[in-house]
Amino acid sequence: LALYLLPVLALALCTVAATTAVQAEEMSGSETKEETKILEVGDRVPDFSLPDGLNGESVSLVEDILGKDSKLIALTFMNTTCSACQAEVSLMSRLAEKHGKKLDVYLIAVDMRGQKLVKAYDETYHYNVRYLLDPEFTVPPTYGFNYTPAIVLLDKHGKILYKQGGYNPREADKLIAAVE
Repeated sequence: LALYLLPVLALALCTVAATTAVQAEEMSGSETKEETKILEVGDRVPDFSLPDGLNGESVSLVEDILGKDSKLIALTFMNTTCSACQAEVSLMSRLAEKHGKKLDVYLIAVDMRGQKLVKAYDETYHYNVRYLLDPEFTVPPTYGFNYTPAIVLLDKHGKILYKQGGYNPREADKLIAAVE
């Protein structure tokens, strides 16, 4: 029995040693990396540019979205195959229709298949929103999101007024109140 256990124990010890070494290396490397600040309510957002989901033209947050006639801008991070995203996008489209010039809604689609999938989604649902593409999931982590759906509400100057990760129908009332 000892002859059978000895190789197993040796392999287990090697695995633990290797795992510990990798973790120590990761920890020492992370100390030298610059920490990315996660944006919170009250912060001003940095600029980003993403392609329009339907025509591919580059859209800049600062140059093309902020400071326009709208008083509020909603950035909704979504995936076209996510049922929770579908519910949130539907809510955001209804808010955009109800509040007209008071609210612009931008869906930031993190779908890896990009424009082709987003065009099909738009043709199916015809929401009152504008689509931007972020297939490499570069923008949501800035706001502390590593999942969809998530929403950030901005004033026309780029100040975060509200942010919520995940779709919770009970939180919809807070969002509606923030818009109104």
